[in-house]
Amino acid sequence: TRFENVIIVDNFPEPNPSYARHTFDAYGLPEGTNYVKVEFPNYEGAEYTQKNGEVTKVKNTDIQLAKVTFLQEKGAAVPEPEPEPEVTLDSIKITQAPEKTEYVEGEIFDAKGMKVTAIYSDGTEKEVTEAVSYSKEPLQVTDKEIEIFYTEKEVTKTAKQAIIVSKKDIPSPNPNPDPNPDDGDNGEEPQKGEILSVKISPDKAEMKAGESKEFTAEVETKGEVSKEVTWQIDGNKSKDTKIDENGKLTIGKDETAHEIKVKAVSRANSDKYGKAVVTVKKEADKKPGAKPSNPSKPSGSNKNPSGSSVKTGDEAQLALWGTVGLLAAGAILVLTIRKRKQH
Repeated sequence: TRFENVIIVDNFPEPNPSYARHTFDAYGLPEGTNYVKVEFPNYEGAEYTQKNGEVTKVKNTDIQLAKVTFLQEKGAAVPEPEPEPEVTLDSIKITQAPEKTEYVEGEIFDAKGMKVTAIYSDGTEKEVTEAVSYSKEPLQVTDKEIEIFYTEKEVTKTAKQAIIVSKKDIPSPNPNPDPNPDDGDNGEEPQKGEILSVKISPDKAEMKAGESKEFTAEVETKGEVSKEVTWQIDGNKSKDTKIDENGKLTIGKDETAHEIKVKAVSRANSDKYGKAVVTVKKEADKKPGAKPSNPSKPSGSNKNPSGSSVKTGDEAQLALWGTVGLLAAGAILVLTIRKRKQH
């Protein structure tokens, strides 16, 4: 049993023969204590060496040691032992820094490689890396450290990890934006080149409803750059009028538009494109009240409704010279007849 109120008084030993006097006062002894028993140890046969080298045997009377025993009655009430002090979380420390401590503005703190140790009130330590928490908000240039939190039995302790956050570089606008941003990264190296021009062949065409025609794009470039184009049409009325990825245009059977524009846009530079115009031909409109041609007439007939022949320029000239010839012949005949009558 532990006693708090025991006082020991030691007196200095007297001159030879020396005797040490020890007295003590005991307070707060357990209830039922009867007496104190003092026992002296037995050192029979023990030896010790003096300063002059002489070996001397120990006598029991030469040593003033005692063992003190407090006795109490059997069954006497024994005070409950005081409870051991509770071990509590005292602090935490980062025993190994994370692999990454330098960031660009907007990135998230990465705790990979970091180790955190908890220190308790009794001096013991324990690794608690898996139980810590920290901010997962995007980092800013003003952030110089990240705070690590650990909570145990409603006690929270923190530690700080130094970091460096650099300003994010804002790229200049791309003068040649990708006309197909949904295509994603194809894993190729950035192209270093320039699109000079895009032309469509043919650039003019006539087509009828239901017909198909393939157009080609001629892309003039400088340096290494993609020559791929995206085909587009504009002005169509029918949803069946389409152009595929290879430039093949199909006019819908129900197309009513008179003109359709075809466009080939460079995928490397959407500002560069070629154009073609397609005229949609329709059946000749019939004039109201017009009579159909006489099927009995042979093809190629050039007679007018009155039945007279329609003469061409050459035929009219020939007829004129014929008429002149006839008139001249008539005049000669009249002169001849008159001369005969005079004779």
